Amino acid sequence: MKDKDWVVLKTTALVMIHALLEKCQTISSMHALIGSTGSGKTFSFDLYRASHENVLYFKIEKTYTAKEFYLMLLSAVGVHDYDRKVPLKSMAQRFASILKERKTKTLIIFDEAGKFSSDMCEFFQTIRDATESNTGIILSGTEKFFTDMNYWRDKNHKGIPELFSRIWSWEDIPKPTGNEKYQIVKKNGVTDPASLKKIVKESSDLRQVYQNVMQYRYEQVAKETKLKSEQSVDEK
Repeated sequence: MKDKDWVVLKTTALVMIHALLEKCQTISSMHALIGSTGSGKTFSFDLYRASHENVLYFKIEKTYTAKEFYLMLLSAVGVHDYDRKVPLKSMAQRFASILKERKTKTLIIFDEAGKFSSDMCEFFQTIRDATESNTGIILSGTEKFFTDMNYWRDKNHKGIPELFSRIWSWEDIPKPTGNEKYQIVKKNGVTDPASLKKIVKESSDLRQVYQNVMQYRYEQVAKETKLKSEQSVDEK
């Protein structure tokens, strides 16, 4: 989550992502969400999670083995002592059975899905088929995720064709417009026209917008502190 004082602008991307998450959780669908680095995916997920219940969020790490991945899923639903020697399919079945028993709609968000290995995806079909009546799933990543999935499907990797066929849609996140970046920068305290224009020009994505605004804020505070210090010395 960004700085607590950060003013959120409802960009086209944010509205689109939240609408998809709402739909996914409501009708238990499964979608893939594709966006470049800095497109606001994780920030949008954080905002949604803050205002919605029964949302499981997993950030995939490249270092995960398939077994570590499924143990992580089980831990998220309260199973912390599962035998590591148990087959992956059994782990997937246990995770799915716990979700299936829930009386409320659940949403699972897998962020950084481009870091999935094909082995980690092998038993997604097991989870999806068992929970499709009460669990929505979002698979979010960069273009690499889409490329990898297509490659694995064409090579007929275990479980991939089955998983691919269960994804309802592949949604592209729109890039921020110049006006959206301008409004974000302005609403977050940059009113000097030259600085505002400079930040917008130098920020190719939303992550850079945030970083550049925070840098600007820091520099402004530093200038004010230095000026007060100098004035204090002069008065003495």
